[in-house]
Amino acid sequence: MLDGFVQFLTDFRDSEKDLQFFLEQLPVPLILCRGWQIVYFNPASTRAIPGVDLPSLIGRSALDFVQSKERRFIEEHLDRFRSGDYYRFNLKVRTDDVILDLSTLSRAVQLGDTNYMIIAFQDLSRLSVREKSLFQLVLDTFPLSGRELYGKMMAALTQNYDLDGAAFIEYGKDAKGEDIVLMLAGTLDGEDLQINYYELKNSMAERLRSQGILIVEKDLHIQEPENHFIQLNQFQAFIGVHLKAGEKDLGLYVVSRKPIYDTAGITFVLNICGVRLVSEYTAQQSRIRAEHQERDSRLIIEQSADPMFVLDSRGHILLANNRAVDLTQYSKSELRDFFDLIGAEHRPFFRSFFQKSYGVLNHSNVVLTRKDMTRVYCDLSGVILSDGRIQLNIRDNTEKMLTEIALKQSEEKYRSIFDNASDAIFLSDWKTGRILDCNQSFTRLVGHSRDVILQGTHFDLILESDRSRFRKIFEYLKRKRSLERHPLKFRITIANDRGHYTPIEIAFTLLNKNEHLLVVGIIRDLTASYQAIEEHRKYLQTLSMLQVVVVELDEDLRVRFINNPIPKFGATVGRNLHGIFFPEVASEDFQWYVQITLEELLETRKTKTIRFPNVSNQTGMDWYEAEFVIVRDRNSHSRIRGLIKDVTFEYIVEKQTYFMSNTDMLTSLPNRNRLEEDLFRAILRADRTGKRLAVGFMDLDRFYDVNDLLGHRLGDLAIALFAEKLRSFREIERTLYRWGGDQFVFILENIDDLTSIRRLLNDIREGVREPLTIEEQSLHVTCTVGVSLYPDDAQTIDGLFGQADRALQFGKRNGRFQFLLAQDVARNSGTADRMSIRNRLSHAINNGLIEPYLQPIFDTQTNRVVGMEALARIPDVEGLPKVGPDVFIPVAEDLGIIEELSEVIVTGAVEFQKHLASVGFDLRLSVNLSRRVLYSDRLIDSFHALLEKTGADPKQICLEITETLAMLDIKNASERLHELKKLGFKIAIDDFGTGYSTLGQLYEIPVDELKIDKLFVRRIHTHEGQRIAEAIVSMARALHLEIVAEGVEDLETVNLLRNMGVRYLQGYLFSSPLNREQFEAQLRGGFNAAV
Repeated sequence: MLDGFVQFLTDFRDSEKDLQFFLEQLPVPLILCRGWQIVYFNPASTRAIPGVDLPSLIGRSALDFVQSKERRFIEEHLDRFRSGDYYRFNLKVRTDDVILDLSTLSRAVQLGDTNYMIIAFQDLSRLSVREKSLFQLVLDTFPLSGRELYGKMMAALTQNYDLDGAAFIEYGKDAKGEDIVLMLAGTLDGEDLQINYYELKNSMAERLRSQGILIVEKDLHIQEPENHFIQLNQFQAFIGVHLKAGEKDLGLYVVSRKPIYDTAGITFVLNICGVRLVSEYTAQQSRIRAEHQERDSRLIIEQSADPMFVLDSRGHILLANNRAVDLTQYSKSELRDFFDLIGAEHRPFFRSFFQKSYGVLNHSNVVLTRKDMTRVYCDLSGVILSDGRIQLNIRDNTEKMLTEIALKQSEEKYRSIFDNASDAIFLSDWKTGRILDCNQSFTRLVGHSRDVILQGTHFDLILESDRSRFRKIFEYLKRKRSLERHPLKFRITIANDRGHYTPIEIAFTLLNKNEHLLVVGIIRDLTASYQAIEEHRKYLQTLSMLQVVVVELDEDLRVRFINNPIPKFGATVGRNLHGIFFPEVASEDFQWYVQITLEELLETRKTKTIRFPNVSNQTGMDWYEAEFVIVRDRNSHSRIRGLIKDVTFEYIVEKQTYFMSNTDMLTSLPNRNRLEEDLFRAILRADRTGKRLAVGFMDLDRFYDVNDLLGHRLGDLAIALFAEKLRSFREIERTLYRWGGDQFVFILENIDDLTSIRRLLNDIREGVREPLTIEEQSLHVTCTVGVSLYPDDAQTIDGLFGQADRALQFGKRNGRFQFLLAQDVARNSGTADRMSIRNRLSHAINNGLIEPYLQPIFDTQTNRVVGMEALARIPDVEGLPKVGPDVFIPVAEDLGIIEELSEVIVTGAVEFQKHLASVGFDLRLSVNLSRRVLYSDRLIDSFHALLEKTGADPKQICLEITETLAMLDIKNASERLHELKKLGFKIAIDDFGTGYSTLGQLYEIPVDELKIDKLFVRRIHTHEGQRIAEAIVSMARALHLEIVAEGVEDLETVNLLRNMGVRYLQGYLFSSPLNREQFEAQLRGGFNAAV
């Protein structure tokens, strides 16, 4: 609660007399110190500390009564008290042999020019009800000001003292013949009243102003019959005090509907509150005046024609007008610190000036730095205002300073220019010709010292043979005063002191200096000019030798000069090219291009280089390259000057280079560079026409087998023949490109619907079925194609390639020889799965998780299992789909781990076969060999080691290779298979019927068995399928080969095959592939007995 009183006092700004009165009336004990020296106790202090002679303490330091620990802290932090911070400490005062421990609150304040320390302490238990109410009233209103304070205090008076109304009024002057009163704030029953004007004549307020303090009780309404405010509210008592605020009359009064018995106490409260209200009213009027002054000051500053700043004592910019913004180039929000604008050398002076309490700054020259870092020379004047702020007026003296500097430097500059000029200059007297001054170039030219030159005349420069003629011309011009209007220029030869002759051009000009006529002579040495002319002549001769045409054109593009060492240039328009319209030199198709380029050169004045052809009687068409620039002649007319050379040979080389860089040499198809250019243009055409276009990405199937088996020479030949086959399709004849390797791309434009694309893809499928003939050998080469559409699948070149490749890769993974549209393939079609398969396959091989799965082979004559085929499987992973061999085998080949995978499967299957034999099941075993395994250098050694390790009987093992693999390179395949045959293994052709093999080719291979492909087995119910199966059986019988049919899935197929004479069957009808434990269990149970 002490905080409110201390704050209340520090806000007090009235006279010392009023302060003494106020302190004496307050119920809170207060000690007033000057510094820390006690100078005053109010009466409440005496009551709060009975038994202590307080007047005897005046003059002593309040710190004498503070504990030593707190005293040290206070002394160390005195600066905090000066800044107005609060501090709490305990005072220990002895009274009646009892030490009182008083809780205090202190704060430093300034009253007038004197610094005081107010120490407040109290014991609230001793305060009366009225004192507590007054105490609470002050607490509630101490942080308020203005109208908020008035209203709050009026409401507190009515509520704290059981009154019905209160008002704080200002008496107005006569207006419209009536005395009026302005109510600053008022309340009735605790509710705020609207500020309004009330009649004053014969009212209590009027008597209050005349009597000072007015107390009226009982029948108040009878006393004032004309006061409706009193009558309507039936007030019974009125107490008021008259207040003065300078020349202003104020009043504070309260009213009640019942009698007021403690009139003295209420009057005391009104006096106390009146002091606070008058203080706030005075402060409020001061603030209003200050705001008006500030507004007027701002207006004056803003409208000032000169830049102006208003600063605080630390140099912070409080206000800057628009002219100051224009001067500094900073915005008003950016103008913060005046010291940022001036140099370090000026800052100490201005800091010292700003700390003064008053003063005037007369003209001071300062350099300000603008936002763009340019410097402005300014004249500053200023004054320290009454509130401590500083007003600065700035005048830009940059132009004046620069003018003074320029004037000061002009003489030095003239002398410097005169002395250092490259031309020789002299000044001579008009009448006598005597040389008065000369520069260093002049002394070097004539070869004499300056002193010697100043003793002669300008006539001495002329050779003696020309001197008399020169004198006569000069005397004539002197009489005519022609040199005053026109300089005299002529060329002569002079000799220096060593007898060396120099060609010069001399110009005489008349200079009037203080009514004294002088001749200024400027001499230019023409030696370099003559040498340049000679060099130019030699240059033209050199260009003629280099067969370079030099031409100069006027603004109408007509030839004004030409040096033509190339007789064939322009031969079609005649021998003499002078005066012709230059574009006519080019061939007719290029004349407009040459004309537009030269006209653009005249506008932009930038160098232009062009190429144009010229019809030649000798070669048919020659090509020329010309480089043109803009020059000006002596009359400042624009001229076009150009150098032209014959580039026919270079043009032909460039064309050939372009062809070679954009053409595939093997197939003569456009290459990838040309593809991107053409596809870009095709997309632009599609945008214009609104029609779709297709991009087909084509990849040959298993072409690496062709390269491995036939070699790269025949592989390249196969690619060339395949490209020729593709070019036979009319739709893509001109839009077929070789992407690289065994990949091709085609573009198809103006697509209305997908029917045309699908028809083309079907034609290509049927076309590539026909084998290629390479050195009398038939080679079946198929391909997979992925097609993307613009703009359906992608809108960029890379996007179209990516979507087509996505469809292609999907086809590759699903059996090859596929022709797919990207929109028919899901966008996530296997890319992520393929990565997953790679990871799973690598993990399974590295951790020994790969195991052979076995599918039984049945004998239809005995209805018994007689064999089994070993198949590779990778273990399933929970949450991931199963992966078949048609997917992970190609992945294994890509990773280069197919040999390792094959070794794991074969070894596991052979060991299992040996195990079955030991338990009474003597079955033959079939295993597959991939291309990489068949042609591996380790093939024979690995199988030989396998037999030694397991002790297996090779006659019970059948090695299977696909028909396609066998037919690709019959010679090499036959050699490898014969080596395996020597080890005792049987050989089978798998997937028979898909590889276009002939009877003669089969005869060359050591085959024991044919396996009919499941595609034909599944179609055996059709007439065509049955005929194909019968043909295969007949061929096998002719070669005395065993036959196995795979892919058998129903009994009808069993009966058909058995009737054809097929003895051995394999398929899901009998069993799916099983692991070793499952296979052995089924074997013991007899498998499927339905057959």
